[in-house]
Order: sequence, then structure tokens, then C-alpha cells
Amino acid sequence: MPSAPFPPSPPPPRPDEVDGLLGFLEWQRHGIRYALDGITDAQARLTPIPSTTLSLGGLLKHVVATERSWIRTDVERGEEQPRTDEFTLGDDETVAQWLAAWEVEAAHTEGVVRSGIDLDQEVPDYQGGASNNVRWVLLHLVEEMARHAGHADLLREAIDGRTYRR
Repeated sequence: MPSAPFPPSPPPPRPDEVDGLLGFLEWQRHGIRYALDGITDAQARLTPIPSTTLSLGGLLKHVVATERSWIRTDVERGEEQPRTDEFTLGDDETVAQWLAAWEVEAAHTEGVVRSGIDLDQEVPDYQGGASNNVRWVLLHLVEEMARHAGHADLLREAIDGRTYRR
């Protein structure tokens, strides 16, 4: 039995926008974590679908860096955090290491959002385009996690046949 059971449905409707946004973000994060449950570091480096770079470990590394960058650099306007499109888990990196880093980033995101930050606060676009707001960033993170939860599910199925439904 998996140690990270997948919730059967999305978070229930919530009267509070912050709870809803954070709930959906966590639900999508859980989908990726579920796909990684029980995977070895060697399996996490596999690229079992017609892609030369897409692996479970690489996806994990990417989503951690993406969340870290959007919140710490863009929302908090802090020191530039590296963004990565490198979907490769290095030989010196582990799934456990990146899951622990993600736990830190998820808690940090929740802390920032629950601090009373104005969801309409302007967030400059890191590519120099039109500015967004905190709400847009959170919706983008939900979308980013959902996209990659789907990728993770396909990768896991290609590795050992397991999906979030079985």
C-alpha cells in the first residue's frame, strides 16, 4: 500500500479564497508526491517516455525551483532564485533531498500567503512583461503543479504501471 494516498477528490468548496488557493495547490503537489512514492533515485532518473529529458526526479527538481522562485523572488521581491527547466536529477541529488526542499518551500509559500498579504499586490513579471498580482501567481502555481502532476502520473505508469487511480 502506498504511503502517500491520493485524495479521491479536490478540496471541498471553501468560503475563504486563501484556503481555496492553498488547498488546490497542495492537492496538486500531492499528486506529484504520490507519483514519487516508493520510487528509487535510479527510477527517478529514468526517462521512460519519448523525451530525452523528462524524468520524475527532474520534474520534482523543477517544481521546487519554480515555487521557490515565484514566491521568494517575485512575490517577496527577494534575492533572485534560480529557475530551472533542467528536468534532470543529478547523480549527486536524491528524491529525498528534493522532497525535503519542497516541504520547506511549501511551508514558506503558505506562511507568505497566510501572513495577510494582499492578493491584489502587484508582482513584477520576471521576463519584463506586464505585472501580475499575488492571486495570479498562486493560480499559476496551481496550474504549474497540475500540469506536472499529469506528467508525473504518466512517467510513473511507464516505470511500473502505477497511477494515481491504481
